[in-house]
Amino acid sequence: MASPEAGFGRRLLDALAGDWGEDCSRLATTARPAFWRRLVDALAGDWSGVAPAPVAATHRQAAAMTVVGDPTVEGERPIPWRPVRPRPLLVVLRFASVVVAVALLILAVDAGAGLVRRDTGRNDALPGLTVDEGASVPASPGEVFTGLSGRVAARYVILVDTSQSMAESGRYDAALDALRKLVSGLAATDDIALIAFGEAARVVYSGPAGRTPAEVVDLLPANPGDSRTDIGQALDRAVSALASPPVAAVNAVVLLTDGGHEPAAGSPYPFSAGTAWTRLRDRAAAIPDVVAMGLPLAPGAVAGANLLETVFPGAVIAAPESTTTLTDRIEAEAVAVLARKAGMIAASVTVVWPDKLRLRPGAQTVEVTVDASASQVPVTLSNLALRTDCPDVTAALPTAALTLDPGQARPLAVEVRWNPSMDDRLTPVRLRCGVALDGTVGSPWSAVLAQSLDSPLKLDVRGARTEVTVAGVLGAPSVIGSAVTLALLALVGWWWWRRLPVLRGTLVVSTDGQHNRAAVPLRGRRTRVTLNDGPTSRQILARPAADGRRLVLSIDRTTRILDRHVPTRVSGVSVEWDATEGPATEDAPDTRP
Repeated sequence: MASPEAGFGRRLLDALAGDWGEDCSRLATTARPAFWRRLVDALAGDWSGVAPAPVAATHRQAAAMTVVGDPTVEGERPIPWRPVRPRPLLVVLRFASVVVAVALLILAVDAGAGLVRRDTGRNDALPGLTVDEGASVPASPGEVFTGLSGRVAARYVILVDTSQSMAESGRYDAALDALRKLVSGLAATDDIALIAFGEAARVVYSGPAGRTPAEVVDLLPANPGDSRTDIGQALDRAVSALASPPVAAVNAVVLLTDGGHEPAAGSPYPFSAGTAWTRLRDRAAAIPDVVAMGLPLAPGAVAGANLLETVFPGAVIAAPESTTTLTDRIEAEAVAVLARKAGMIAASVTVVWPDKLRLRPGAQTVEVTVDASASQVPVTLSNLALRTDCPDVTAALPTAALTLDPGQARPLAVEVRWNPSMDDRLTPVRLRCGVALDGTVGSPWSAVLAQSLDSPLKLDVRGARTEVTVAGVLGAPSVIGSAVTLALLALVGWWWWRRLPVLRGTLVVSTDGQHNRAAVPLRGRRTRVTLNDGPTSRQILARPAADGRRLVLSIDRTTRILDRHVPTRVSGVSVEWDATEGPATEDAPDTRP
């Protein structure tokens, strides 16, 4: 005989299969345990006895829950919900952002209110660097001439008469000896064009002067033998040599002859004047800075040497002298070229300061560069000191004297110290001070250039003065002012917060007519809850409107404004704001995120 439990199991299977026979119907009303009875009722379609219990909550959440209606009433089921607490990290970040904003505001207000500004305006009154020609030990003339020769390149065009008359009285040999001495004294960067002329003119050498004198001068004929002297063709070749690129900055022409202009038949210059000479002079005028010297080696050669001045106005024509003074005359030409070079050299000193020079209280190192990279002469600086018109700012240079070679730059590590006075320590300070590098500047070449070459050195000094911004610190009164400002801001913020409207009443939520309902109490200035409706959950955020008479409600990011006691549907949920409850107090839990 089967047990009662076995019969119950069989009848339960029959009910699940849809066979609700007499035995099954009688099963639902027999005195079975309550669990089985409720199970049978659920299978029959009556779920009132098995309604789900609310979701477990903490004792604080349970105290805040309110259920509309009686859950034991047939056909009505409460909707479980729970309040959403603010996330700690988000709260900390928001609080930190507020603190930073208030701190920046305090600094701005405090700096604007207590800032002491002083503009000395005396930058030009500071001494700065002064040029003193006697500030340096003079260099020797040979050192200056050697150094000067290589600074500016020059082109020398030498015209040598090779007619038969040059062999008389040793004039030709004396000319070659003088030329060898001239070539030996030229710089390697100079250029030479050596032209021999008689019946015609020809270039025997054209190139740099860095070769030995013998390699250049010995290219001339060993013995003069031409029967004619065509000075016109010689000067024509000289102008062409000077005009050949690259054109030198300084040019020199030296003419050595012992006779007049006696061209051969068919020469382009048959006479000592005429159209050909005019065109030649116009070509020569296009060549910059030409030093020309005519050296007549015999009394009858003055007329021929004077033709040099016809082509190059301003040429120096020496008086006929004995051959013993020819070397001195050629050296004078070289000195004249050096003087032209001296007038073209650059001599300058530039003091380079940092782009933005800002000082703080205490000592700091500032790099100042003394730059002679654009200078072609050596420069010396002595008695150096850093001056400022701010009494609290001092500076110390690592050296009081400095020597710079041409093209050299030297950085100086300057220790600058600002010791604010007690008055400056009381408030934020911002000063603008004038700063200048004081001392004397000169060049060892100055004396030689002025005395031997009659070319005084013009030394240009730039950037010796500048301005520095001095920014102070917050002193004791500034701290007190900051504290007072912070307290006032906090008081204003608290007053503004108290004036904001607060939530009151109850939000009645229904997802399925009046069967599934929940009542959420509104407290504080923002209420955020999660509504668990079956398998889905909804995020509800409520906050008061600006006027305090309406409610701003967001459900799943859909926002609506609710009036009191007016049912509204938001995101598929029926809601109603019941504002009959009294005003909420500050003791109510504030669920702001």
